[in-house]
Amino acid sequence: ALPRYVAGRFLQYALVAFGVLLSAYLLIDILERLSWFAKYEATGMEVVRLYGARIPLLASRVIPMSLLVGTALTASHLAVQGELMGMRTCGIPASRAMFPVLVICVAMVPLYFLLNNEVIPRAAAKQDEIKQNEIIEQIFNKFDTDGSRALDINELVDLFRQNKVRLDKDVVKLMFQADDFTLQKFKAIINSETDLQRFKDIFARERPRVLQ
Repeated sequence: ALPRYVAGRFLQYALVAFGVLLSAYLLIDILERLSWFAKYEATGMEVVRLYGARIPLLASRVIPMSLLVGTALTASHLAVQGELMGMRTCGIPASRAMFPVLVICVAMVPLYFLLNNEVIPRAAAKQDEIKQNEIIEQIFNKFDTDGSRALDINELVDLFRQNKVRLDKDVVKLMFQADDFTLQKFKAIINSETDLQRFKDIFARERPRVLQ
């Protein structure tokens, strides 16, 4: 009966701590990404799907802290209620009373390993897929007015001008070294630091040719 009681208390506190910490992490993560969602005009459903794939990663960060908090709260509860003192009176040491907590934590190790090595990589791949194949593609399609799956020079110029960057066609051609700008190239420049830096370098050299 004693092991079940201690284990029950520990699980109760650990689950509450997990819920609170996960909610806090989730809220902070959403606030940090609000500008990104606005920039790429993500829909509510896309945000929900993105975080459906992201929650395992956030959970992996929270689980160790939840177990630690659960252990501390369980020990504190037993001490405050005088239960630890009662157990000692009956000849039950504190280490034996808290043994169910140790068993549960040890049992979590292979599950935590599985989460980090199997679930999270798949969830991360799904998250990247949503970001690249849905959210980024949506902003691309907004400017692909002819539905050709490629932005011609006029569409690229319109993309820049709507983002308050006024460039002439020759500068745009120099930046992307092609007459048509495919979705694949668009994704590459959004997700590649190298391509973004190349864009900035060319823009700096050609700044005198920027209109107005």
